[in-house]
Amino acid sequence: MESGAPQLRAIAGGRDFTLRLGNVMLRPVTADAMPFVADALVREEDTFRVFGSSGGLHAVQQHPIRTFTDAYTTQALAVGSAVFEPGSPANILAVIHDLDSSPSCETRWVQDATTAVMELAEEHQLTNLCMPLLGTVHGRLLQSRALEILHAALVKWRGSHPRRVALTVAAAELDDVRGWLMRQQ
Repeated sequence: MESGAPQLRAIAGGRDFTLRLGNVMLRPVTADAMPFVADALVREEDTFRVFGSSGGLHAVQQHPIRTFTDAYTTQALAVGSAVFEPGSPANILAVIHDLDSSPSCETRWVQDATTAVMELAEEHQLTNLCMPLLGTVHGRLLQSRALEILHAALVKWRGSHPRRVALTVAAAELDDVRGWLMRQQ
């Protein structure tokens, strides 16, 4: 038996992991293990809200010409922006995709939209956000690059809201995300 200090090592998984970045507590979780009630859910969206549509057929209450006119005159959302939709919980649409572009998602749009999400949380005094890793849901942004963008935005953030962000990731990616975040401490 050896004497001296015990040999300890961190084991990924197990205990919940929360990281303070600037004024925000970030906690990577799976969607079924939310640590708090969210004031707003952040979703990836495209400039014409195609991703957010239900895709189903709906009975139309107006004349078809009016429907086509509305569709024709619809203005695109600004890529890199965020849109607040009230509700309980509210929705924040992070507009990071332009389906007329290739690729449809660019790093700078994710950066701008992440900042816009934080600004909306401050404006609406949203304490708890639940969000995916932007750019990885519908886009092909590498997980490590998406984490770098989120990390940089939260470290720079000086607002008082949000206070907590639940970062939802797939169960298979949870340990990798926790590991990446631990290395940033």
